[in-house]
Amino acid sequence: MLENLITVILQLFCSFLVVTGIFQTYNVDQENGPLGKITIDKRSGYLYVGGNNILLQLYSNLSVISEVSVGPILDNSKCYPLPAPCGYQRELTDNKIHVLAINEPKEYILACGTANHGLCTAYSLSDIGAMNKTLNPMKATNNIGGSVSGSSYSNSYAFFGLTHSKLRKINPDNRLLYVAMGTANQSLQFTPAMISSREVKYSSNPWDMDYFLNSTTSSSFMNVEPSLQYRFRSYYIYGFEHSNYTYFISVQMNDPTAFEAENNRFVTKIIRICQDDEKYSSYTELPIECSHGDKKYHIATSAILSDHGYLPFEKYLYITFGKQDELNPSPDRNQGSVMCTFDFNKITELFEKLLSDCFTGGDGNEVAWFVGKSLKEARACTRDSTQNLKNFCGGKKNVYGIQESTDLNKRRNQILKYSAIYHEEKSILSSVNVINQNGKNVAVLGTDEGYLMKVLVKKPAASLPSPYMTYDITKDRKVKIEPGAQTDSSETSVYLLSNTQVTKFPLDACEVHTTCEQCVGVDPLGCGWCGNKCTSQQTCSSGWSGQSCPPIITR
Repeated sequence: MLENLITVILQLFCSFLVVTGIFQTYNVDQENGPLGKITIDKRSGYLYVGGNNILLQLYSNLSVISEVSVGPILDNSKCYPLPAPCGYQRELTDNKIHVLAINEPKEYILACGTANHGLCTAYSLSDIGAMNKTLNPMKATNNIGGSVSGSSYSNSYAFFGLTHSKLRKINPDNRLLYVAMGTANQSLQFTPAMISSREVKYSSNPWDMDYFLNSTTSSSFMNVEPSLQYRFRSYYIYGFEHSNYTYFISVQMNDPTAFEAENNRFVTKIIRICQDDEKYSSYTELPIECSHGDKKYHIATSAILSDHGYLPFEKYLYITFGKQDELNPSPDRNQGSVMCTFDFNKITELFEKLLSDCFTGGDGNEVAWFVGKSLKEARACTRDSTQNLKNFCGGKKNVYGIQESTDLNKRRNQILKYSAIYHEEKSILSSVNVINQNGKNVAVLGTDEGYLMKVLVKKPAASLPSPYMTYDITKDRKVKIEPGAQTDSSETSVYLLSNTQVTKFPLDACEVHTTCEQCVGVDPLGCGWCGNKCTSQQTCSSGWSGQSCPPIITR
């Protein structure tokens, strides 16, 4: 038990802030949990947290700036939202925030809930209570839907990114919303395309979102073929932009025909779309997996793009994975989980290899879920030796997207596969961030049992590292650390969600180590033992040891 623990509780209705000697927490009322989404404006340090019927804005110390009630609201899944008429009875329905996306140039955050078909509302970044604009409820493109399962709020992901390169000089502040929306059992009437680039129209009243391109000659969206709408399942856990491409990490059925396909299962794909593509024909997806021993882990649980890796000035994609042998997207805890590091140069190389295989050798396939076919029925690539594959942005052939070959011998060379750099034996890694401390890269990992861990990032080896810090955040093995944890701009704190709690945990504090063995010579912070506790050398008045532990004298 930590000594000299100072606890100050500031009561605010049913929510409260707890400040301890190690970390801080902010708790919402039980009816507003579980909290499912968190993001940070790294310029101001403000946090934005979405939960059940609630949207919070917090200072970096977790004190409240503003709190907005977003539900429950009168809703019926068969009708457009109010004020539209409805031939069915509307009932009070919980509205769980499942998408948060910050538009920095326009100074607002877009929040989308689970009620009203995923209708989105824009809030002021400086004060969410001061300005909000709910988008036009009569247009499906103003929605980001997606089913909700347990505390994993969403199977959708959205972020604001750069627009078409030709338009950036004309309007450098314009941003597009890149959306990957998981399949859901709702009417096609209210459901926008599964993957799209959307533009917010600020001149409309109310604001509108439209597909960036939508005409007979151009389009900026892709949708699952209607015959597979209620069979194919996909989940999007992360998205980002890099070098004029949009990327998403998806967990999806290997064969879109679900139980009709023998030995079907869920796999992870990394998806790439050129931001200048006017027809979305550059859509390409690659299988991605992480191995440990003789096991292949194929269900991604969290991901982060980072500057911290093995070489300076390079990008690295860190993904945590679980494993599941059934047609189920939830990993099997008994099979443990792993983390892999993917060098972005290698990712680019494999995308280029798949494109080359497709256009020069016909080794690849059209995207099965897009054309409404099983993997066996999907057509192979059409050869086109004239296609320029460098900085690929779509072509005249293979316009229905490109995925790996269904020929197993060819497919095995079109899978992005790495060896694990960390293995968790009996729990699921649910959250990942990577920081640099004193020149060493450190993975900050959360688990489905509520633990927070710090692990040194090293290249794959026969012997994998163990966590040099493990801290019990939730003290409840049934309460997980949610995906999407955020670090501040200085990388000295991480912000976590778990059930009804927001936690600010210090990443630069030696005091988290409670024994000398945990403290000395392991942590990159350069911690040492001072009397009976772990400290930095600067805070120890005398007797500090950073090399060894004092002997234990017994009689």
